[in-house]
Amino acid sequence: MMLNFLTYKKPTIDEIDDYKKKITPKVIALLDLVDGIKGKYETFNEGSKKEYKSFIETEIGAGIWYINKVKKILWSGKISEKALYEIKHNPNVKLCEEHFNPRKVSAVEVLSTEWSSFENPQEEFINRFLSKYGKFHYVTKNENKIVAKFQKIEDFISPEDSYQKAGIKLIDWMLHGNKVMEQNDEKKPEESFKDIAEKML
Repeated sequence: MMLNFLTYKKPTIDEIDDYKKKITPKVIALLDLVDGIKGKYETFNEGSKKEYKSFIETEIGAGIWYINKVKKILWSGKISEKALYEIKHNPNVKLCEEHFNPRKVSAVEVLSTEWSSFENPQEEFINRFLSKYGKFHYVTKNENKIVAKFQKIEDFISPEDSYQKAGIKLIDWMLHGNKVMEQNDEKKPEESFKDIAEKML
């Protein structure tokens, strides 16, 4: 279920702190799993061992994915130019949550990080989760499919590189979204944006 863009407000410090407390138990459990498998993971590079390593990355990526998602906290506040056009002209369109970091890329980083070197590993992980592992933008379904081609672990350079190659232009909703929605053009929406936004609840 998408956010109500019309009523969206950036999360408060208290909301973010409450969210951090809520996800801490799962973060601790995930880091315990990483600590338990990290030694073997680092030795598997060839043949069947490489497949084993890939499977570990997939499972840790799933663990990251299943950490509690709160859209208000994790949305970057950005939406693609094409997605904004679609919600303006199609009240029933369903957009996709495109994550800043592909799941497997995040898993590799988590498995490669020396968490014991941090004074508070859980806090470090949570900060990364809020800034990239869990962070997402809204894009169209087609854009989501296109950008996936540039997010394979062997080709991935950065989120910005992937979006550029996919032709995705992100717009800051708080700065430009409402202005775009209020503009008149040759194709007027059948309903007001307020009605559209309410349908997204």
